[in-house]
Amino acid sequence: ICFPHIVLGQIMSRVGLNWLGQRGRRFETKHTCITMAFIVIYWFAMNTLIYYSAYTRVIVGKPISVTNWVSFTTLNIVFLIYTLFIITRTRSHIRNVYLIPDNMPCEDFVCATFCSVLTITQMGRHTADFETFRGMCCTETGLPEHIHLNPDPTNYTPIK
Repeated sequence: ICFPHIVLGQIMSRVGLNWLGQRGRRFETKHTCITMAFIVIYWFAMNTLIYYSAYTRVIVGKPISVTNWVSFTTLNIVFLIYTLFIITRTRSHIRNVYLIPDNMPCEDFVCATFCSVLTITQMGRHTADFETFRGMCCTETGLPEHIHLNPDPTNYTPIK
């Protein structure tokens, strides 16, 4: 997966979660993928600015400042915690909705921590039928726009 946060945003939109991994109304969760894209762009831009600031100090012969180190470390630790948090919440939500039992305590967190890309891929395959519908890169759900989503399969009402 090239952009796991974007794919995770598509999955979260499919199952009706907002950018914090909380259930929401359709108008709240429809753009979770776009919100995730902005979060990744912000993270990338801030890392670039911090790196450039450190680089300009090194070029003129000054050591990298403590501010650069603290900013870089804090930004990336916060982003890592956020990533683990939303993967854990999304996986937990999917397991609860589809009545999938957990095999060990804290399974969602362990999978998010040690197998994050595989976990996102598994959630993607579990929440969409890619044999019937082609996956789409630039849509909010990763599916064709005409696909009707039912974020809660326990509350299914057929379309007429």
